Amino acid sequence: MLLVLGRPGSGCTTLLKTIAGETHGISIGKDSQLNYQGSRPVRGLEDGFTKLYLGFDQKMIQSTYRGSVSYLAELDVHFPTLTIGETLVIAKRARTPAEVPLPIQKGRTAGLDEQEESVTSLGLSPALGTRVGNDFVPGVSGGERKRLSIAELLLAQTTLQCWDNSTRGLDSSNATKFIRTLRQNTKTRGNAAIVSLYQASEELYKMFDKVMVLHEGQQIYFGKTESAKGYMENRGFRCPSRVTTPDFLTSLTNSTSWERNLTYGLPLPKTAKDLAQIWKKSPEYQYLTEEIRRYNNENPKTKSSVKKAITSYAPYYVSIRSQLSICISRGLLRLKNDIAPPVSGIIGNCVLAVILGSVFFDLAEDTDSFFGRSALIFFTTLLNAFVSGFEPGMLWEQRPIVEKHRRYAFLRPFVDAIAAMICDLPNKILTSIFFNVPVYFLSNLRRTPQAFLVFWLFSFTCLLTMSMIFRTIGSMSSTLAGSMAPVAVFMLMLMMYTGFTLPTPSMHPWFRWFNYLNPVGYTFESLMINEFHNRTFQCSQFVPSGSGYLNVSLSNSICNVVGASAGRQAIDGDDYINITYGYNASHIWRFVQLHVRLETERAKFSHRNFGILIVITVFGCATHLIAAEYSSMGKGKGEVLVFRKKSNRRPSGKVDEEGIPSDIAKNPSPQLSAAVSQLETSTEKSRCVTDSVWQPTLPFLLWDNLSFKIKSADNSPGLLQGLEGWVSPGTVTALMGVSGAGKTTLLNVLANRTYTGVITGDVLVDPCSSSSTFARNLAYAQQQDVHLPSSTVREALAFSALLRQPSHYSRDEKLDYVEEVIGLLDMSCFADAVIGVPGEGLNAEQRKRLTIGLEIAARPESLLFLDEPTSGLDSDTAMAICALLRRLAKSGQAILCTVHQPSALMFQNFDRLLFLGPGGRSLYFGEIAESGQAVIDYFEAHGARQCDPTENPAEWIMEITSQSGQEETTIDWEATWQKSENRRQAKRTTAKLRGKLSLLRLDGPHRYEQHFSRQLYWVTIRLFKHYWRTPSYIHSKALLCTLTALFISFSFWMSVNSVQGLQNQIFAIFLLLTIFTNLDQQIISQYLGNRTIFETREAPSRIYSWPVFVLSNLLVEMAWQTLMSVVIFACWYYPVGMFRNGGHEDMAERGGLALLTIWSFMLFTSTSSIAIVAGMESGPTAVNIAQLLYSLSLIFCGVLVPPHSLPSFWKFMNFVTPVTYFSSSLMTASLGKVAIRCSPSETLKFPTAGRLTCGEYMQSYINSRGGYLVDAASASECGFCPYSDIDAVYKNMGIRYQDRWRDLGITLAYSTFNVALAMLLYWRFRSHNKTQIKHRTE
Repeated sequence: MLLVLGRPGSGCTTLLKTIAGETHGISIGKDSQLNYQGSRPVRGLEDGFTKLYLGFDQKMIQSTYRGSVSYLAELDVHFPTLTIGETLVIAKRARTPAEVPLPIQKGRTAGLDEQEESVTSLGLSPALGTRVGNDFVPGVSGGERKRLSIAELLLAQTTLQCWDNSTRGLDSSNATKFIRTLRQNTKTRGNAAIVSLYQASEELYKMFDKVMVLHEGQQIYFGKTESAKGYMENRGFRCPSRVTTPDFLTSLTNSTSWERNLTYGLPLPKTAKDLAQIWKKSPEYQYLTEEIRRYNNENPKTKSSVKKAITSYAPYYVSIRSQLSICISRGLLRLKNDIAPPVSGIIGNCVLAVILGSVFFDLAEDTDSFFGRSALIFFTTLLNAFVSGFEPGMLWEQRPIVEKHRRYAFLRPFVDAIAAMICDLPNKILTSIFFNVPVYFLSNLRRTPQAFLVFWLFSFTCLLTMSMIFRTIGSMSSTLAGSMAPVAVFMLMLMMYTGFTLPTPSMHPWFRWFNYLNPVGYTFESLMINEFHNRTFQCSQFVPSGSGYLNVSLSNSICNVVGASAGRQAIDGDDYINITYGYNASHIWRFVQLHVRLETERAKFSHRNFGILIVITVFGCATHLIAAEYSSMGKGKGEVLVFRKKSNRRPSGKVDEEGIPSDIAKNPSPQLSAAVSQLETSTEKSRCVTDSVWQPTLPFLLWDNLSFKIKSADNSPGLLQGLEGWVSPGTVTALMGVSGAGKTTLLNVLANRTYTGVITGDVLVDPCSSSSTFARNLAYAQQQDVHLPSSTVREALAFSALLRQPSHYSRDEKLDYVEEVIGLLDMSCFADAVIGVPGEGLNAEQRKRLTIGLEIAARPESLLFLDEPTSGLDSDTAMAICALLRRLAKSGQAILCTVHQPSALMFQNFDRLLFLGPGGRSLYFGEIAESGQAVIDYFEAHGARQCDPTENPAEWIMEITSQSGQEETTIDWEATWQKSENRRQAKRTTAKLRGKLSLLRLDGPHRYEQHFSRQLYWVTIRLFKHYWRTPSYIHSKALLCTLTALFISFSFWMSVNSVQGLQNQIFAIFLLLTIFTNLDQQIISQYLGNRTIFETREAPSRIYSWPVFVLSNLLVEMAWQTLMSVVIFACWYYPVGMFRNGGHEDMAERGGLALLTIWSFMLFTSTSSIAIVAGMESGPTAVNIAQLLYSLSLIFCGVLVPPHSLPSFWKFMNFVTPVTYFSSSLMTASLGKVAIRCSPSETLKFPTAGRLTCGEYMQSYINSRGGYLVDAASASECGFCPYSDIDAVYKNMGIRYQDRWRDLGITLAYSTFNVALAMLLYWRFRSHNKTQIKHRTE
């Protein structure tokens, strides 16, 4: 076992990634060498692991041997709906071979038993039946999730394991368990482990064989752990008392500690290079190089062994068939554990099918149903095709887990993809049945068994085909956000070139090719043929007809429908679909000729459309599997600092892979002393004086008999039970305890950040703090480092200062104080760096400093709470944080801080300790004293073993009170505390202080430092910057709007004003309005990211109010939507040819009204999206609801189904749906009063009656019904167009030209309503504090 020590930025992560083959973004020197020879035999290889050297063999580590070298980063990714036990069983099965050579098999069988024991030793046994969970799914705690990641990698049985700071987030007890388990694993299985730790106790350190110390990428020591301290002391460095060896070694990587640690009189090193030179001149280094030379001689680098290993080794332990079985089992478990989404999806589609079928209920079998049947089949085809549209997002949710299993050589990605398709097949079948059956039979489509089976067969095949296409897109995309716009345009192309909105004869040649590749188009064509082939429909309206034409012969009239012939009472369905859509009945079955003899007839069947669908499905499936196996996610850039372009405050040194400038932390900040002095004076302002014995001029917080419980069905005990204690001015109180003891819960209760449950007991503050200002004046640095990723460090601090500091400070004073905080926390070198997201931008240490800085920048006048401020930091940085807390306490601040793994030096920096046991019970509260002597005396006096002078008192306390330590305690420390004199003294002090304090009402009103308009101004400005600095979102929105508008406009390029041409233009308007379904996904996703930051940190800190948050998001979205509306108008209105439809006198009005309507529609899109998600927790649920509601709006808007054709029950929907008014306003602005000129195929031709001319024969009909004659003077054959202008079409749709401006006003009213609805829903479901408060005074 090798321990790697160094501060963040020293290169620990880079080293581990390089050894494990995770070299994305890392440039490795040509002279570097890695030799993996000499590991234990792997699955029968006689010559060992193999001989690998850099260049050729690094690729083998990433492919052939990736299952033997592993790297565990800090991020824990698991299937959230699986339990811990199920997750570990999958890992165990994936790494248990079916057949291996006998000697290895024996070892592996024993090893598995040992592994199960090691999992138990990690403390996971009680949680085996609990869901793993994640940030959105409730599950186990973060510490248990980390231990699960550890156990999973242990079960991977890798030869070489790289653990990158894997104890982060674990308390000292669980960290010790982990390293002890790892030690046992290496001994019994012969594995090698490389572990980087930022904070390690002496006990952990002694478990390692060797240690490496890195400083700014330079190696300054490598050797045995027991020799490291002596090596440094021989070089003149001295180890202070009570400082552990790893802390001592890590401190040497901090130049500020060299002088205080170096023996007097010796030369002082100036750089990391100096330390590296000292190392290279040492006998230890010479011994290391000799050992490496001997090792290389014993294991020469020859390619023959590499070739032999390649032919006899595969990274996966189990066969593809076994992997498929494992993946299917896992998929079924996920389905069982989270059955609600597929069931709700099936029910939702069934409800939608019933609504759709009722809208087209019992279609008549005459020519009036032609358009209705076509529209129904079109809409049904689209819903079947796009029901799988969510699958790219679903694949992306599990993609990190699939890639992790690939790196661990658990399961092949393509096998997982096959299993996912198999597990999803029952859901698809049920969805298809429950959707298509109601639609088909409610609407009275062709009532024959054969027709229904063909309908369902093509619908289901289309569903599978599109599923393969969507999965291919998801597996081939490197980022999810970048694929949204292309996918949206692709879906629009599928919809447009189906053949309904743009019939085949009307398609322009430049996009006609897509119709040949469109599986939705083949499905629609097949379903139309299935419905109309070999079927006749009675004519419902003849031309001419009505009064005056009662005695006209049938030969002198014609049915008013495309495909009709004079003298016929019925219309052939084949003629209709051939003339209107260009469909041929032979297309549905024509791919291979099948000759079937039925008695004396021979029928020829061919399978063109069905065969093409099958080919596309197979091709999509193959490309999906190939992409799943070989494509990878977009790799992160690493924690590299990124500065604003205009920033001139960049560090002079280089920036390494872990994001630390090389010139950072060389010396203390020159502003440090001045900042501390200024801080001490500034925090003394605005105090009140009332008593000479105890001075309530400073913050004071006391809690007495405090309990907290969440109501549950099993009546489980509370999370906190009968706690008492206080935080006094000028002191730092440590809050410690085992995992799950309630440390964070206590902080949240005291800070009034609990939203469910019952609180009993009293919380009291000094009289200067009222209930309304307490939360505002309280600074709380949370454990989660949640920040706006696009802001710089200085901007984030300035935002906190401007909105949280008291209003009597001027703006310049607030910003000057920000600079002081930057100097105080040594953040000058990255003050202008962009924060970024975890893994990209600031590293963990820098984020933690920023989290603390945001609270200090607010000038807290009462208390400072910190939850795990040292977690994930190296010991030197943790000590720097403790020193900062001491400085703040010296200035009069009262501080309460939770800690997990404090060193001895860190522990004695605290004044008091509140130690919690399991169940949130007090085990100790009182002074700590020098070297923790007061705490040691208490526990030793009550039966604990003696604390050795060399032990860390904090770890000693954790050990003696732990129920799962090496020596299980038999003392009930909770009962001991209840009966102790220390508690009685604490109660007496509590009673004495109660009279000087005022009761804090945790459910009281809340106030903000800045007034509403000032909050709205600063938050909106910050949000505008955030959008501008998030190019992926803006580019995706702009690309989506531009490509959608251009594709529609060029598909309907300069449409003529024939009947079909105007129908095409109407559908151009209709298709433009479908952009809502893609924009709302972007808007909801962006809003949820902003809401997470607001509700996690900014709302509890009372930085600004929830109305400000909602309004600022609405304002910024509406601003960008306004810009996009101009882009859409320019790219859509003119290429379609809408500008030609009006005269010179009203051209400007028409164009202006169209632009305003598009602008109103874009405002509606943003406001309705935010209104729907405002009160919801889940983003996908909000997207599904938004799209369902909008789909219904498209059905009832009057375009697909005229209002008069709606069943009586649904007629009201046409009046309440907003799309009705958007389409009406846009149609009247673009097409109102336009004259129609029928094309030859649209002109109805029939002979006149008697010797009358066409004008004389048709005069009465034209006067009553409209239309015009091609040649009124003709006495033989009449050419008649049923429409003379668009108003006749609009009348059928319930649209009136004179209502165009009224309709625009109604659309704006909808947006106004959405804003009010968003505010109401957020207030009702997310802003209320639902904690039930009970006060009890004793």
